[in-house]
Amino acid sequence: MILFISNSGKSLPIVSRLRRESTDAQIYIHNPAYRKRYDGMLQKVKQSELKKAVKQSDIIVFDTTRPNARTKQDITLLKMFGLKASDPSVFGSIGDLLKQDHKVIGAGKIAEDLENKDFGVKVAEKVGFAIPEILDGVEISTEIWMGLGGPVHYNNIIEDKRLMSGNLGPSIESQSNTVWFEEPMPQLKGMAAFLKANNYIGPCSVNLIIKDNIPFFLGLTPGFKYDAIYCLFELLKDRLTDFFEKDFDVEFHDNFATSQRISIPPYPYAAKELLKKHALDRVIEGDPAKMKHFWMQDVYSDLGAIRCAGSDGVLGVVSGRGDSLGSAWGKVYSGIKKLKIGADLQYRLDGFKSAEKRLALFNKETVV
Repeated sequence: MILFISNSGKSLPIVSRLRRESTDAQIYIHNPAYRKRYDGMLQKVKQSELKKAVKQSDIIVFDTTRPNARTKQDITLLKMFGLKASDPSVFGSIGDLLKQDHKVIGAGKIAEDLENKDFGVKVAEKVGFAIPEILDGVEISTEIWMGLGGPVHYNNIIEDKRLMSGNLGPSIESQSNTVWFEEPMPQLKGMAAFLKANNYIGPCSVNLIIKDNIPFFLGLTPGFKYDAIYCLFELLKDRLTDFFEKDFDVEFHDNFATSQRISIPPYPYAAKELLKKHALDRVIEGDPAKMKHFWMQDVYSDLGAIRCAGSDGVLGVVSGRGDSLGSAWGKVYSGIKKLKIGADLQYRLDGFKSAEKRLALFNKETVV
């Protein structure tokens, strides 16, 4: 069994895809505010059932980190695994404990250390990255996928975090993404060697700015990088199950993959009342099994109808793959037009233009 341990259930669409491949995949959602997601669509592991589920698992995936916020759920979970309620980490400490008997992807104290800016800078300097004083250049991330024996592959990510076209509006977690494969720069191989020496398994994104052929280090993001991970899965030639069971060592299409996040306005919501008024229970028409390129997130099923669960108003992510950047983005927007949702949709219209501009600048500034 593959068990996902998630804070907000962002790996729910991944678990759903795995189950469609007849793989025994389960998920525990830690934050109660997100537990309505996928109700009526798949059965989730309750907190009281988690320890039993862990024992039955072959692979345990932590899709994010979770510092101890001293919530009831945090304290209960730590005590469940024999850890102190005062432990500064929840997923990190539990992940390290479970590594003694299981294959664990993500999590661990090292993952939370990597998120610490000062720690990340020290590591980056050791492997040869420059540290910027002025942030000016082409921003890009390279995701390193670490298997049991070391780095398995590297993929580049161009991401737009601003909600609106033209990079206007609030900065959110992720709005548009472009992913492709390319030979990694030497410093990334040094970072991979550090991760291997610290027994880290899973993805870790190195966030950079490229200026005058010099890669400047911005930070590290251990764990799944949403929404770019859906682009990566668009490039898979093999089953999603194989990706996890074969230590990420599978074949990919040598193409571009792109994605656009779909939300219901006025996301991001300033108050829960607005979320309830505008997003909750909005209907999504269609069969989820046939929506191969729509990774649904904040949804649930009620009497056969797919509705918005009202956790945050992000319905999901539409992804596409193409031989060129333009064809990949064309498939994304074609997929968006096919969505039938009983609400106005919110997404950027300049996904291709923005990615094209930044990719051209990146190629100009690429480290030789």
